Amino acid sequence: MEDQYSRRVLSSLSVCLGGLSHGAMLSWPAEVLPQLTKPSSSLGWLDQNMITWIASINYIGCMAGSLLAAPLMKVASPRVLIGCSSLLASLSWLMVGLSNSPFTLCLSRVSLGCGNAILMASVPSYVATVAPVNCRGALSSCYGLALGLGLIYSVALGITISWSSLSLIASIPSLVLFISSPFLYNPLKSNTEDSQSTMITSCQQIKPKVERPLLLFFYLAAMYMLSGVCPLGTFAEMLFTDESTFVASDLILASLACQIVGGLVGAAAIDRLGRKPVLQAGAWLCLLANILLSLYFSTVDDHHNCPTRPGSVLCWTPAVATCIFFFGFGGGLGNVFFVLLGELVPEESSSTIVPLVTFFLNTLQFVVIKTFMYFANIVGTTNLFFIQAGMNIFFLFGQAAWIPETKAAKEEDLSGSGSGSYGTFVGSNVSVNRYSLARERRGEDLEIVLNSTEFVVTINRRE
Repeated sequence: MEDQYSRRVLSSLSVCLGGLSHGAMLSWPAEVLPQLTKPSSSLGWLDQNMITWIASINYIGCMAGSLLAAPLMKVASPRVLIGCSSLLASLSWLMVGLSNSPFTLCLSRVSLGCGNAILMASVPSYVATVAPVNCRGALSSCYGLALGLGLIYSVALGITISWSSLSLIASIPSLVLFISSPFLYNPLKSNTEDSQSTMITSCQQIKPKVERPLLLFFYLAAMYMLSGVCPLGTFAEMLFTDESTFVASDLILASLACQIVGGLVGAAAIDRLGRKPVLQAGAWLCLLANILLSLYFSTVDDHHNCPTRPGSVLCWTPAVATCIFFFGFGGGLGNVFFVLLGELVPEESSSTIVPLVTFFLNTLQFVVIKTFMYFANIVGTTNLFFIQAGMNIFFLFGQAAWIPETKAAKEEDLSGSGSGSYGTFVGSNVSVNRYSLARERRGEDLEIVLNSTEFVVTINRRE
């Protein structure tokens, strides 16, 4: 039993290596695009239109990969799908690093987005199925943590090494995942002892159900992208142009570090406090950060220069607010989204709902990034952050009304709640999907037992 437990934990941690590849893909343009625009670039001279396509074309691959994941999840086992998609991601990184023309670079980025999107669609469901119940929340959070680590190491390495070397290094995590995929725990093949343990656990923890899971996760994906993560993560150097107090590139690294720390705090608290308290705490911090940023931009001039002396409290406000935002986002929705994606989606419809949700998430991310600066020029940066604060308020109300708690119940709570019951539990490798019901009526003891293999009605008449 202990060997099975350890293998489940290690398998859950191993598949989260896919998050490193996805995070590195998202932050890859931050330090690479300045290298590509230099006259000495190996790709030659690139105009602004080509630069924007290189930066954003991976989202088209993510959309295609999300749609492709739907039929693949129905015909392939989780291990095969994770292994093949990680191989595709690793080979795509190698193609990116070896590209010698803008066309091959764009094609490689599309392929990379496709592989990472399939991983994003398959990993949360796999972890929710394999991870032990008592640490399922923390292990499910590891994918979001790995994504944050991929963001920060790609930016940190991109400052010191060439873009081709960075791409070759970024292929290592997905290659390791491909090599380890044959050794991942297979939930479809387990011995009798493990089946009994799984049955006991499923009886202890009834998976919460939602009436419209696809609609719920469309709402969560919209809150994910409209919370403020896209502008602060993508356009920090354009928003914070005043370098008299801090440098935007340093703020990017600091904010990503805060996201990792917030993710660690959230992962440690999620199985103790529950999913909803962690979500609420993260949303409050994101709300506070957006309000502070809205107030700050209402005081600056058209060039975003701080009106007070360098180093004043006002000039430090955007840096502090950005770090607060990423700490709250990393510990809240940035991690819990992937936890809920594995826990709330019904298993029988996960091969349809999860790819559609990831497709919507990637599409919305592409649209927000492409249109943010346009809307910022129309409505103003101050109003835009004020709108994002309103979205966080809407999220606070929505999670209270529509998101159920999926925290595993403690054994002592379960034993205490059933103190008036009696009977014997017999371990089996048959998954029970109905329950027994006992009633007393007019001199009869009526017992009805329903499960997946039998239907028994016993009536004991009293004299």
